[in-house]
Amino acid sequence: MPVLKPPIKVSGPPKLGSQPALQDLPQAADDLWRRLFIRGVPDGLEQLHGYRPGGYHPIHLQDELHDGRYRVIHKLGHGGYSTVWLCRDQSAESPSYVAIKVLVASHSQRHSPELLLTARLRAEGISKAPYGQHLCLPLDHFESSSPNGMHTCLVYPVLGQLSRDSMEHLAREYGAARAVREVARQAVGALAVLHDRDICHGDFRPSNILLRLHGLDRLEEADVLSMTGQPETTDINIRKDNHPTPNIPFAPRYLVYPLDFDGVGLELHAQVIDLGQSFETTQGQPRTSFGIPANYGAPEVILDTVGSKSMDLWSLGCTLYEMRTGQTLFDIFQLGRLYKGNYVDEISSLLGPPPRSWLGYNDPGDGFPVGKPSSQPHGVVDRHARTRRLIKDRLAEIHDCAGATCTHPKFQVISEPEATAFADLLERLLRYQPGQRLSAQKVLGHTWFHADYE
Repeated sequence: MPVLKPPIKVSGPPKLGSQPALQDLPQAADDLWRRLFIRGVPDGLEQLHGYRPGGYHPIHLQDELHDGRYRVIHKLGHGGYSTVWLCRDQSAESPSYVAIKVLVASHSQRHSPELLLTARLRAEGISKAPYGQHLCLPLDHFESSSPNGMHTCLVYPVLGQLSRDSMEHLAREYGAARAVREVARQAVGALAVLHDRDICHGDFRPSNILLRLHGLDRLEEADVLSMTGQPETTDINIRKDNHPTPNIPFAPRYLVYPLDFDGVGLELHAQVIDLGQSFETTQGQPRTSFGIPANYGAPEVILDTVGSKSMDLWSLGCTLYEMRTGQTLFDIFQLGRLYKGNYVDEISSLLGPPPRSWLGYNDPGDGFPVGKPSSQPHGVVDRHARTRRLIKDRLAEIHDCAGATCTHPKFQVISEPEATAFADLLERLLRYQPGQRLSAQKVLGHTWFHADYE
């Protein structure tokens, strides 16, 4: 457990005194970030190089935000463009808690797309729409300055992670198939709400589907921390070398590991979060940059850098598979940068030869002729049937056994009738041509959501 310092108000930039600014040290600046390191396990921690001008807000436990209204008591997680903190709302008469998402300074324009979309959706009465209650919008927002710039801070209710552990917890109460399908149905409904209003989510994946908690509010802070576990931290260190070693106001003194929600009660109520990558598809200027990871990215996004609402439908297929099986559907090898050939090889191993325009990315040894499409003797129907069969075969082999060998029969985790329906749904979402993918509204009517597989 860390030794906590007295609260530090971080609504305004700290006084740097004689501290040399990093941008004033051009020779040492690049080397300085390479010299930062931690001795702890990096799993679950943000990258250190994210703490620099334009990057993450350096935040410590017990810091106060928004003129002292919110006090940081734990960390909920991080992404490429933000960190998320569990905070106590000190303005409330009884104990009350919120999640505050602090954007990196470079993505904190005052009129960010997320805030504009939030204002529009609230004005349209989104909460009263069917499934609107499963779309989580910011409760409030404010600005906070740090040595790295000005940061937009978005205030949300506290939600729990959609993880394999959380789904197993719900499965014990509701049954595995029912729990997953109910959470999935709610998430698809929230996506349909956006699509009906010509909004593409742009980053639809499991980490952006959370679960509502049995309320933390009214619990004393000590009781909350006994449920979540005390915060664990690891110090940030600087390797010594021949270059000057200035103090670094841009990085915190330590990093905080995210809390574990295992001890917190979760409800069977999904909330789709994070409109930071969302965009209105009726905009005159088409979107040309996307932040979704390659494992969930549609081929038109990864290969052609174009996207529409249909990119969410591909991501939905990948997400549903992961929710139901606990495994990623595609595992795109990526070391530093993404090679498009690796992406095409991975998705085509399940979906068959890609369209002509993408064949050039294939490895010539994979059996798909480069520069011309592979022949399909019985046309499109056979290609779709092949994909359904391969997905079903993969579902059949999933098991709970430890070790590489398993003597249990096929369809141990997922029954064969469910696997048949589920493979059909995924195949209709994972089509190369964006216009051929099943819409979110039609997904809600698919057999997989309505049959009894228990």
